[in-house]
Amino acid sequence: MKRRIVALSALACFMLLMIQPVLAQGGAASLVGSWELTLVPNLPPGPPAIEIPGLANFTSDGGAVATGSAILVGTGGLTSTSTLSGPTPAIGNWNAGGPVGDAAFKLVSIITNADGTLFATRTLQALVTPGSGGSSFTGSYSYTIVNTAGTTIASGSGTISGSLIPHFLPPA
Repeated sequence: MKRRIVALSALACFMLLMIQPVLAQGGAASLVGSWELTLVPNLPPGPPAIEIPGLANFTSDGGAVATGSAILVGTGGLTSTSTLSGPTPAIGNWNAGGPVGDAAFKLVSIITNADGTLFATRTLQALVTPGSGGSSFTGSYSYTIVNTAGTTIASGSGTISGSLIPHFLPPA
């Protein structure tokens, strides 16, 4: 009987540890789902605002993947003697529970030279506040592009908004 209680207790603890990340992401600031994004860089200043469209998916365990026009931010004045490929889709993570119910995410993509070697990595970080109902968010973002020597070659910031893509419900 003692073994059974110990085994059941261990199983219960294991199950709590396994679901903890899901519970942590499922709070009021949950980003779980697929989103249409709009980023507006702070530069160049003044109208017309340059909108950068994108798509992102946030999973219940804190994973994130995104893609978009210039992979969420422009090239920031990058120059190179070789032809660069476009950046890859961005991969990263997100979490909820900031000081005022905010959510944060970080996405990383790579930029390669024409021969396939790594030229730079682009890191985008955002802090967003979900709207009421959980189908939208607004916030701010910043990004840096760092070459293989570790030198920041471009950076910027702006505002970001997102709209949840509704689930498709097939006809009954």
